[in-house]
Amino acid sequence: MTERSLRQSVFRWGSIGAACAAIATALAVVQSFPLLLLGMILFGVPLMVVPLIFGVTNTRLDTTAGATRIGFSAGDPGQYEPGRVLPIPNSLQVACWLSGVGVVGLVVVAAAA
Repeated sequence: MTERSLRQSVFRWGSIGAACAAIATALAVVQSFPLLLLGMILFGVPLMVVPLIFGVTNTRLDTTAGATRIGFSAGDPGQYEPGRVLPIPNSLQVACWLSGVGVVGLVVVAAAA
């Protein structure tokens, strides 16, 4: 992947994560679910999982971004199942998705507090 396509992928997966969290928030409002609790979950889970994906230092982040640039972006093709619609995301895509979820979670916590 080039630098430009890497940025597009990061923006795409971050936007998808934010949209998923916004839909979850809308459903919580309809169902009268406590928004502060939802915001803590949406913010807390990515806050713990993203560092576990990349490790404590940024070495793993550099390795993942470098591997994505080289072309290892589609996951393991051996894990594909016939009829499966969604592709297997790599760790960079998962982290971007979770970051989008976390941003919406932080907004929900700030609005509910």
